[in-house]
Amino acid sequence: MASEIEASVAPRWFALKLLEGNAVVQAKLLAIAPALAEAIATVKQGLAQQHPELDAVSSIAATRHAAASALCHHIVHLPAKSSTSLTALIDKVVLNRYLSFVVLALVVYGTYELSIVKGYELTNYTWPYLAKAKNFIVSLLPAPQLIEVPLITEFVVWLVNSALALLNYVPIFLILFSIIAILEDTGYMPRIAFVLDRVFNRYGLHGQSTLPLVLGGAFVGGCAVPGIMATKGIADERARIATIMTVPYMNCLAKVPFYTLLLGAFFASSMSLMMFFISTVTFFIALSVARVLTMTVLKKSRQQALYDGVATLSFANG
Repeated sequence: MASEIEASVAPRWFALKLLEGNAVVQAKLLAIAPALAEAIATVKQGLAQQHPELDAVSSIAATRHAAASALCHHIVHLPAKSSTSLTALIDKVVLNRYLSFVVLALVVYGTYELSIVKGYELTNYTWPYLAKAKNFIVSLLPAPQLIEVPLITEFVVWLVNSALALLNYVPIFLILFSIIAILEDTGYMPRIAFVLDRVFNRYGLHGQSTLPLVLGGAFVGGCAVPGIMATKGIADERARIATIMTVPYMNCLAKVPFYTLLLGAFFASSMSLMMFFISTVTFFIALSVARVLTMTVLKKSRQQALYDGVATLSFANG
């Protein structure tokens, strides 16, 4: 077996990836050494019986965290604290295995309520001024006739209507970007990446895909250009390409006025809830597209990158 996969991967790394359920490594081992694959499955089953409250992925993650904490304890010396910090107390809630998703849903819904509903109410005060500006500009143009409208009048009115339609939603954008800035400054944005990392991995994405999706409009309001540019920090090539392909599905600034207009006409009493529903459906559609991409056109590139990246490691049949 060692001759077949010579200079491929280190055995410890290979075993850990099998315990973590890495599909690519499992397929590789089944093709080369089915007996060893059965032995690993037995070990994994025994681990699950000894620790029924944890799966293999959680056990490995806990061990890595313990090792890192031990190294940090011997290297970093922190001043003694009389009590647990406020940040640690908050993390116990926002990073809890079960409460973290509830907190995340409340944060997202609160973002919609403040930016979409309250921001849309502010447009009732800004629109009269914009309408006066439009009427002033139209009064300077050639007057339309009974059966024809001057081309310059038609063109300028179209430009003015387009610009004012966007300016009317400036209050929504200001509130939205202020909330995103607060989430970043308080440190909750990287915690969102930590919470969603395990979910994203099931769809071929990475926890670092959170920021590109948020910039692309996961919270409603963004732009695909900075979202795609933010993917350069994702080390996994397959996850990076999948993120790039799914960012345009988010609700960017160009879509928000259209959604707000429709919801204001048909769902005025439950606008925030409907916007939350639209964004949730959009988000899971994007995840489904990422899953399809990573299982089809990006599958081969992932396998190649996996074994090319560890080609310098040695594998020995122990």
